[in-house]
This record gives sequence, structure tokens and C-alpha cells, in this order.
Amino acid sequence: EERRELRRDPSVASSCGNSTINTNEDFSQELAPGVGSIDPTALYPEVENAQTRSNEEATKLIAALEEQLRQSDQRAKILEQRLQIVKESGDAVIRSLNEELADVAEDRARAESAMIKELSVLDSQRRQERDEYERRIQEWRD
Repeated sequence: EERRELRRDPSVASSCGNSTINTNEDFSQELAPGVGSIDPTALYPEVENAQTRSNEEATKLIAALEEQLRQSDQRAKILEQRLQIVKESGDAVIRSLNEELADVAEDRARAESAMIKELSVLDSQRRQERDEYERRIQEWRD
């Protein structure tokens, strides 16, 4: 916290940024408390800025990717709904066609039955007429 305050302090930034030779006084302000090691982010705030920038960029990237994922999920849900509608519509068309096909088959069966019945009647008439003609021929010969 102390280091962050020092970095924010314009007097510290000006003493670091404008001088080419640092005195012991300048270093004493920038030394980390305790052991006396130098914190690179205190000496070079641009390092922390780069890290912060990287973190911000990573956060922005993550947010953008999350947004893309959300949009993709939304599109997938919409496509699933559309697919369901297409399936239901297709099923309705298939049912309708099957019903129509059954009606056509039933009509054909009725027509075929009527034709067979008519053929049977005609065949019966033909036999009767044939028998009648044969009987007449037989009578004429006799």
C-alpha cells in the first residue's frame, strides 16, 4: 500500500522520471519496506501498467468471449426451436400425405371392386347369352 501511494505521488514520479542519476534519497523512497529489496513496479510503474493492461485486456477478452458464448447459446436455442418447428411441420405433412395416400388407395380399391363386380355381371350375361344362342342353334338344328 505504501508503495502504491508512492507511485501515485507526483513528486516521486517526477524524481524518478526526470533524473538520470538517482541519489540514495531517491532509492530510499523506492525501496520496499523490510529487507530493502527493490520493487520493480515501484521503480518502473510502466511494468505494473503493462501487467494491469494485460489483466484488463485479458478481462476484456474473457468478457468478449463470454458474450460470444452467450450469443452462440442464444443462436443454438433459436436453431433448436426452428428445427423443432420444421420437424413438427414435416410430421404434419407426412401425416397428411399418408392420409391422402390411404384415401387414394381406398378409392382405388372401391373402383377395382366395382370393376370386378361389373366384370362378373358382364361375364354372367355373356354366359347367359351364349347359353341362349347355343340353345337356339340347337333348336334350329333339330
